[in-house]
Parts: sequence; structure tokens; C-alpha cells
Amino acid sequence: MTEREVLIERIVYAARRKLPEIREIIHLEGSDGNFYEPCGFPRGVAITGKQKSMGFCYVGFDDTTYGKRYESVEAATAAWGQYQAKQDDDFRTALRGMTAKRLRENADFWLRSITATAEEWSVEF
Repeated sequence: MTEREVLIERIVYAARRKLPEIREIIHLEGSDGNFYEPCGFPRGVAITGKQKSMGFCYVGFDDTTYGKRYESVEAATAAWGQYQAKQDDDFRTALRGMTAKRLRENADFWLRSITATAEEWSVEF
């Protein structure tokens, strides 16, 4: 592997997003026999206590769920791996097409340490 390819792989690795939290989505049965989200019960419908799994999805930094629902944690994890592999391939292709100067700029951005970033923005961790 050339020095350029090693640099590209380091940048791609640094840019990867970690697997987000995966959470089970639970709906609760109402007294009308329908299932609702915990905060989505219509007026006059009471909770019976019965629960139903609606699948698994990703949880964002603000505690909201996003993405499609998967049948299991394993399916969600596998889908994330496929998504990340595609992102890596697309980014790798873009980096390979860059000039040496532009590649160095990307390296400076993606490979700088979190300490340097914190000092730059005067943020304490």
C-alpha cells in the first residue's frame, strides 16, 4: 500500500460513525383494542397493560428514534454495517480523486486530535 493509500484509509477510519444505540419500540394496548405509542393514546382510551414490540430502531443524540424498524438488534446492527461500508467506499473514492493538497486538507481535518479541537474552540472535556 502506498503512503497515499495509507493516509486515505486513516481518514476513512477517522470519519466513520459509530453504531448508534438501538432501542426496542414498544406499543401499548388501549381499552379499544388498538395499540398506541406510550404518549399517543386518544382521549378516553385507557392502557390495558398489554405490550407489543414494533421492532428495533436507532436512537439519536437527542433521544429521538430514526431510520426504519428492524426485526431484531442483530438486523439493525447488520444494516448499520452495510450502510457504513457504503459510506466508507464512497468517501474512499472521493479521497482518491483529490489532489495532494486537497487530500492533505482532509487529513488535517479528520486526523486532528480531539485535544487540538477542544483547544481550538476553548471547550473542556
